Amino acid sequence: MSALIKTGYGARIRCDITADKAAFNIPSSTVVKATLISLDGDRVLIPSVTCSDASSGADWATSKVMVEFNEAETAAVAEMGGANIELQVDGTADTPWTLPVLVQKGHPS
Repeated sequence: MSALIKTGYGARIRCDITADKAAFNIPSSTVVKATLISLDGDRVLIPSVTCSDASSGADWATSKVMVEFNEAETAAVAEMGGANIELQVDGTADTPWTLPVLVQKGHPS
């Protein structure tokens, strides 16, 4: 099942990534960036944010990364439906990891 992002609300999504089907250590000095992109990869819906190894729920020793988008970032997303989180981990393969998410319009407050 895909993670859910509701526009106008903060989103915290744990991404478990693997290399050769196994978890791996991401050194704490590594830069990990997450971008929300359209399903076809043609449009950036939320520009890159830097992930932190200190985020609650993250465990970089076992390649568990927490992606956090704030309320303003999700509020700016106009496309609803399927999308992908693209994770780029410096020092790894040029091909980023992609994880499916579902974007839904949040209720106005």
